[in-house]
Amino acid sequence: MLFSALLTSVCAFGQTDLEFQIASGGTISYSTGGSLVGTDLAVSAVTGQGTPDNSGAVTILDGALTFTSGIYTGGWSWGSGGTLSLTGCIEVSGSCLAGETTSTVLVSDDFSSATVTDIVGGLGVQAANFTGTLDPTLAAYFGVSTTFTSPATSPGELDELLGLSGTPGSAFSAVGAGNGDVTLDTPAVAPEPSTAILWCTGIVLAIVTRKRLAHVLGLGTETHCSPVSPS
Repeated sequence: MLFSALLTSVCAFGQTDLEFQIASGGTISYSTGGSLVGTDLAVSAVTGQGTPDNSGAVTILDGALTFTSGIYTGGWSWGSGGTLSLTGCIEVSGSCLAGETTSTVLVSDDFSSATVTDIVGGLGVQAANFTGTLDPTLAAYFGVSTTFTSPATSPGELDELLGLSGTPGSAFSAVGAGNGDVTLDTPAVAPEPSTAILWCTGIVLAIVTRKRLAHVLGLGTETHCSPVSPS
């Protein structure tokens, strides 16, 4: 039981995700009864959070996000059937990462719902339940899987709107104000089973060996006193 608990704690892997920063630019629009549409929303950077490789922020060149929601369900809400695409490339030393161009599709996914809702600073768009794929070169750069889902605790996409007026359900076209992001739950690539077993077993054996050595050394330093016979 001790070995099982120790193995679990030593070999567990933490949560990883990618967060794409939305900058100002592009438009979000809606025609009465139609879909919610995002066009050429600027994406400036992506941050690997807890990723095995290159954890931290990196610039995206010519990042552009487009999306079309699913069916209109009333008010300012849309149902299943949404799609999203994000193009661009990771900037490394002033140019695109090898294997990518500025037209590379970095993210391609579906989402199940979207709403226009109150966000700090104004009305904004929230979309949820993302499932899709990452560009293999992007995934390899961060050491994550090419498939993903959105976190259950946060919306998948968020962008503020400027100049939005009218009542829920009315048509609008607004400029993307930025201050938003797309957060994707991207699992770390699991090591080969044989590699994981060897790595975890080696660590556990090292811990067990150290404890045994400490025990032996502790016994070697003990002082045994013989009872003294009364005179």
